[in-house]
Amino acid sequence: TITIEDIQKMVASHYKIRVVDLKSKNRTKVIVTARQIAMHLIKKHLDLSYVEIGKAFGGKDHTTVMNALKRVKNQHSQNIELRSDIDDLENRIHSITGV
Repeated sequence: TITIEDIQKMVASHYKIRVVDLKSKNRTKVIVTARQIAMHLIKKHLDLSYVEIGKAFGGKDHTTVMNALKRVKNQHSQNIELRSDIDDLENRIHSITGV
């Protein structure tokens, strides 16, 4: 199985940032993108509530999580780089979970 922490580490590593950055209030573009993708992957693979996901990211509000998921969904079809990053991370998750 995979955990929240596993996904956070994987995403942080992919974007060459620290897990603590994902949980921070920092709003630089690379960190926001990484945080939103991590939230998306956690929701998809662990199916946790918005509140639980928010807590895992430094106590973010559930509406922040909802907006992040909506943004990733909207950008997924338009942004080739974002889609490629998600595909890479999905492949890593599948190699761990075997699913």
